[in-house]
Amino acid sequence: MKPPARSVAPQPLPPRKPAVVEGDMEEVGEDLKEFAQLVNASAKSLLRQARRGGQHQRKWEGVVFGRAKVFICAVHEEMTRRVETRAKLPRFKQQLLRAQRAELVSLSRADLVEAMPPRAVRESELTVSDTWSFHFVRID
Repeated sequence: MKPPARSVAPQPLPPRKPAVVEGDMEEVGEDLKEFAQLVNASAKSLLRQARRGGQHQRKWEGVVFGRAKVFICAVHEEMTRRVETRAKLPRFKQQLLRAQRAELVSLSRADLVEAMPPRAVRESELTVSDTWSFHFVRID
């Protein structure tokens, strides 16, 4: 004969950490804030250098586009050169997307891809969904 089954009270679930609400900076970690500051500083630096050096010089193709956009791959290369990140490009893009969702950086997509260097467009592409992707860090 089996002993009667003991009733075990269910244990309460641990409290869930609330999801990050857009604009809610208290839920964004300091490491993400610092990452975003470094991204923005690197993008601004590249834009300044391009303006001083003449934006239309071949040197800046694949780095900047227009007056306020820097290719994601160029920001990654600059931050790697400065030893501000050790992340490979795919991981860097994941962090960049997190920072964008927390409204810490501004990203935009390349609409005139035929007027841009194909390698920079391809390497900078940060795919969000089947129909949406980003290519630039935008500084306004």
